[in-house]
Amino acid sequence: MARQLRIQYPGALYHVTSRGNEKKDIFQHDSDREKFLAYLKEAKERYKLLLYAYALMDNHYHLLIETPLANIAQIMHYINTSYTVYFNRKNSRYGHLFQGRYKAILVDKDDYLLELSRYIHLNPVRANSVLRPEEYRWSSHRDYTQSIDDESSLVHVEPILEYFSSQVRVAKHEYGKFVEEGLTDRIRSPFDHLISDSILGDHDFLDRIKEMTKNREAGEELSELRKIKKNITVPEVIETTSTFYKRKPYDITKRSRNNHERKMAIYLSKKLTLATNSEIGTYFNIKGSGVSHQVRQVSDTVSKSRRLRNTIERIVNSYFKV
Repeated sequence: MARQLRIQYPGALYHVTSRGNEKKDIFQHDSDREKFLAYLKEAKERYKLLLYAYALMDNHYHLLIETPLANIAQIMHYINTSYTVYFNRKNSRYGHLFQGRYKAILVDKDDYLLELSRYIHLNPVRANSVLRPEEYRWSSHRDYTQSIDDESSLVHVEPILEYFSSQVRVAKHEYGKFVEEGLTDRIRSPFDHLISDSILGDHDFLDRIKEMTKNREAGEELSELRKIKKNITVPEVIETTSTFYKRKPYDITKRSRNNHERKMAIYLSKKLTLATNSEIGTYFNIKGSGVSHQVRQVSDTVSKSRRLRNTIERIVNSYFKV
């Protein structure tokens, strides 16, 4: 869809992911991961970011970044562009390395910093790359659990370790146990609490964001700022979509194999409202899993079609005034 305007403010915390184009590997050798970490270190020094956790997988990466200078867009442009240039030159290739823009989820630090660090450090285990998180060389887990030179570490470990103890050795031991619990206990993904597809926090957190960003303009982009400034409802999306396509609301919601307008309404309901998948599904007579499937289908098409992105932009700009 249209380029996403990032919510940026001093001290914002983000869970950032970026995947290889067509799900292809972005790291082919250890030297590639070492080069990526070098660019990450340069970004840390240049843009004064705080890195709390990372995991470099084969075809994607996870970063947990705080931005004291409100500059996540600059940071990620520097990292992804620098690495793409390196990778393309090394492999005599051209074109995009990453699948679209990076995804940055804005996070309530008070509630989710600790949980997200565990989620990231368990990613290699979930991907069956290793049996235990400490076995994976290309994550920050060892920074939290082993005796290393914390002064030269790329990762800012103190705020998370302080949850457990003021004594570093004790804190590292307890943190290791905390991550281990994620291997055996049925711990829900923190992203089960996601709001508007890219905000992780409760409604008090949303209110704080509104206050910090209330004087900013979203321009012509479909941005996360728009999502949190007004609670658009699913019926409003259906009405708007039917008006845009000159159809009746019933024609938009009824099940039909080739009902592209219905798919668009489901997609916009997910992107523009705070409704859950199950709640959206009640308007279209499908289950929550069906909503997820439709949203993925449209998202894949949107990433490849400038025409469809423009259509979405026209719908949003014409009817959803915030």
